[in-house]
Amino acid sequence: MNLIGADVSLLRAALAAPPPPPYACGHGVRSACALRHLATVGGWTAVRLRLFVDPSAATGELPNDLPYTLAAAGEATAAGLGVVLALHYSDTWADPGQQAVPAAWAAEAEAAAEAAAAEAGEEDDADGCRRAATVTTLTARVRAYTTQVVDAFVEAGVRLAGVQVGNEVRNGLLWPTGRLFDMACAADPHASDGGGDGGGDGGDACTGIAAADASLTPEGAPGGHAALDAVAAYLLAGADGVRASAAPPDTPLILHLDRGDCLPIVAGTLRPLADRGAVAPFDILGFSYHPKHHPGGPTALTHTLSTVARRYGKDVALMEVCFPYTGAEWEPSAGEWAWSVSPEGQAAFVRDVLAVVRSVECERKGVEAGAEEEGGEAVHADGDCGGEVSVDDDGGGGSRRGRGVGVFWWQPEAVDGYGLGPQWEGGRYSLFRGDGAALPAAAAFADARGEGPGGGGGEGCEGCRVCPCGAPLDVAAA
Repeated sequence: MNLIGADVSLLRAALAAPPPPPYACGHGVRSACALRHLATVGGWTAVRLRLFVDPSAATGELPNDLPYTLAAAGEATAAGLGVVLALHYSDTWADPGQQAVPAAWAAEAEAAAEAAAAEAGEEDDADGCRRAATVTTLTARVRAYTTQVVDAFVEAGVRLAGVQVGNEVRNGLLWPTGRLFDMACAADPHASDGGGDGGGDGGDACTGIAAADASLTPEGAPGGHAALDAVAAYLLAGADGVRASAAPPDTPLILHLDRGDCLPIVAGTLRPLADRGAVAPFDILGFSYHPKHHPGGPTALTHTLSTVARRYGKDVALMEVCFPYTGAEWEPSAGEWAWSVSPEGQAAFVRDVLAVVRSVECERKGVEAGAEEEGGEAVHADGDCGGEVSVDDDGGGGSRRGRGVGVFWWQPEAVDGYGLGPQWEGGRYSLFRGDGAALPAAAAFADARGEGPGGGGGEGCEGCRVCPCGAPLDVAAA
């Protein structure tokens, strides 16, 4: 895997808002640079930074505008890390429950829609004309904006490790024209073993919903084909915008959905988008995996990642993962997870998720591929490795290569109660304790590169086998 790190979009703000969290290593020694500490002990290669169009136009005090994100990206580059830029195409959070059009774009689209309606003849569909004008305007905006901001990062000397076009777009983006549907996974969270060695981790229940109800597919949802056409246009415009920028032509394009634990949900969005050519430009299919909200366990996660990697011939990554180190009383399913809600359980979760992603391979070359069930549809893996270098198989004949390329933790810097105030669920998903000391999970990331605790740490890392404070590094004291 070549993309190991975390979304540290709040770190710069956390350090600037007095009093900053007292970030320290697990031995209690204050870290001069929390980013470098995490990168060093965890073997990070990259960070993920979200970018909002104009957060000042939205409610709340979100710092993630272009100047802030450029500065954060510069700090990451100085630490020897690549940057994955997560474009939200919104002034605020974008996810399956909200994908608001940026205020400035909305005003421009509304003006274009009104002009189109006014020009429509008596026999024309005025509403259709309005919608078409809106989609055309937003598509142009996405393309131009994407090129503009990517150029800004390239000109600033940022080493882009990827550009994510949209955030968790399973339910579309740029609503309402790009809203698809809101499909909930039928898997019972109480049926999840959260990582056991057998079935019953939510995967069977999720797969069982298949295509039994046409309303569970975008075509059968209220938005229907028109919404899918719009989403495809927006995604293609974003991809075109990156390729038209000054970014190196091999900069990976990332398409990000949530629900890495539920194949029918993932397939319900990817299949019709692929039919419209909107998956082809992307190099990596990214997913989120938060066990509290995504009840399928590692078996279901593996099934989803492996199936989409083979079906679409793409690399896969987990762009957001997190697990709490405290607060088991807030988790109704915590007793059924294989990981305890504890510092040790959080570290075990990291190692298990990394193992899942490492296990994703394309089909063996020269070996007949089997068929898998994807939402009730037989999917025949074609064994396409995309022309990439393969490694020797371990005795099974043919050859294979890894398709799992990355894992990013969600907000490791979120320590509750300091300058930024209350954090999501008390900061219990952080990689630092409430007193600022690093947790064991911080070092567990090094397992992804087979280096053990303290391996890696970006380019030019020295002394990676020891804690930045100089003490011997072990997982119990990250």
